[in-house]
Order: sequence, then structure tokens, then C-alpha cells
Amino acid sequence: MKELQERHESSCSRCRGYGRVHLSVYSSLKVPVYVFSRDETAARECAKEYGALGYFTSFEEVLRSDADVVDLIVDHQSHLPMGLKALDAGKNLLLIKPIARTVEEGERLIRRAKERE
Repeated sequence: MKELQERHESSCSRCRGYGRVHLSVYSSLKVPVYVFSRDETAARECAKEYGALGYFTSFEEVLRSDADVVDLIVDHQSHLPMGLKALDAGKNLLLIKPIARTVEEGERLIRRAKERE
């Protein structure tokens, strides 16, 4: 996990469900974070709880931000479209398993990530 701290400036994760687990880990590793929730009150409270650099209430804001990593914790059907958008925005992408619904979708994400190398 030390490698994550050295390679990335900041990460963005959701404020609900597994996102809170990820935020706890980032916090314990002292990785600067931004938080995301469509509910602004929840986003503000979550940012305060985790000492976040800031919060976002839309995915488009996340994509325009200076967060290096998008920790995409969404339903599996959203992995491909949101993952491609994050990669196209120059973000590093973290997906929980499975990375996509099909092998073909997973390969598209991997190809797009490799194109950025």
C-alpha cells in the first residue's frame, strides 16, 4: 500500500457502502482524498468526517478535478461507461471486481488504460 501513497497525489471515492471502507483505508494510509455523493449534505459531512480535500456532487466534477485516481464504486453495468470516461479524462482507475460484465467489456477498459501508458 505504500506504493499507492508514493505514486498518487489524491483519490476520489463515494461516501456510501464500500466507498466508506475505501475511504477508511485511504485515511489510515494518509492518502489525500476527495469524496463524491450526489447529495450535497452527505458529501459535505463525508468530507468533514474523512478530512477530504473537497467534495463533488456530480461525476462530471470528478472528471474535471485534479484527483489522480477515480475509485469507481458503482453497479457493474456502470463500470464500462464511467470507467472509459475516467480514463479519457486522464484519471487512474480503480474498480472492484468484476471489472466489467463481460470479458469484452473488461478488455475494452484494459485496452483504453494501456493506450494511456
